[in-house]
Amino acid sequence: MNPPLLAALAVLVWGVVFVLLLASIAVQTDVERRWDEAWALEWERTNGRPIDALIDRLARQLDGFGTARRLLNLYLLIILGALAALVTAQYRVWLMPVESFTGLLQFGLGLLALIFLPLRVAAEIGAGVVEGMYRQVRTACGERLVISSARETDGTPRPPKPVKKKPAETPAAQ
Repeated sequence: MNPPLLAALAVLVWGVVFVLLLASIAVQTDVERRWDEAWALEWERTNGRPIDALIDRLARQLDGFGTARRLLNLYLLIILGALAALVTAQYRVWLMPVESFTGLLQFGLGLLALIFLPLRVAAEIGAGVVEGMYRQVRTACGERLVISSARETDGTPRPPKPVKKKPAETPAAQ
């Protein structure tokens, strides 16, 4: 692939990511401005379901974006590790000719910079939008959320374990 075509493709891919970022900012601003208690009541009336259905759906979407981020992080690390191993092997053993090595390295970096990294950024943008919607719906319902750490937003909530009750002692037979 010639350099001008590669540069045009990079501008196109990262331009799409930038447009997604701008769209997410617009959506988040609109959600914060419009989604209030009156909107939540109207949503319940229009859909015939409690707002909890929307909250649950947004929570599932947030979990899906979290899974996508973790998988894309793994893919990025695998590609970076493979490229580092390839460079190390080429340096120590000289496995292939310079032209082949350069082509393979460019392919790996292109795969990283033009596919997986933009997808990772897009997943982060989507997660931000859905998380903003989730918080706004909860706020519109009158629930105030105070999130103090990233672990709370990324972790799966676990219900507390029930405490086992001791059986009542029966009066001793006399």
